[in-house]
Amino acid sequence: MTTSEVFSSIISYLFSSELQQTLYPIRAVFSIFSAFFFVMTVWFFLNTSWFKEIFLQDFVEILTYKGYWNIGAKTKWRKITNRIKKHKEEDCKLALIEADNMLDETLGQIGYIGSLEEKLGQIKEDTISNIIEVRKVHTVINSIKHDPNYNLSVGQTDRFLDIYRKIFKDLEIF
Repeated sequence: MTTSEVFSSIISYLFSSELQQTLYPIRAVFSIFSAFFFVMTVWFFLNTSWFKEIFLQDFVEILTYKGYWNIGAKTKWRKITNRIKKHKEEDCKLALIEADNMLDETLGQIGYIGSLEEKLGQIKEDTISNIIEVRKVHTVINSIKHDPNYNLSVGQTDRFLDIYRKIFKDLEIF
């Protein structure tokens, strides 16, 4: 028997109906496993943050020329500024607290670690031009958080929010 005859007999055996009938249950099992793993892969992409962190964030940053984490910043800021339009002291206090929380989240996403006081302490004056003012406003906001009787006017709130607006512009949030 020559090598070509051996190869042709092997090929004819592999494509024979007897072998195909013998392998059918194995093919069925592997098809079920393949479908299961395909469904699990799709579920993994949809329900974990891995896909978003690896691909979606980069894609959005390329298209918008901004960081993925600051996409909703303008909406948050609009909600904060709408609070002071009510001219109520409670809303002004809440607007400042929300602006403070927004700054804390932003600095955390940029890479600063610790409480907001620690994050503000890590920032140099050459990085953020009004960091001293921001630290002072943060102490006022801490006073507001701890003293419910703290008096605050709409004018003061406007000045404080202008300071926060400037730091957000320096950080290129909006």
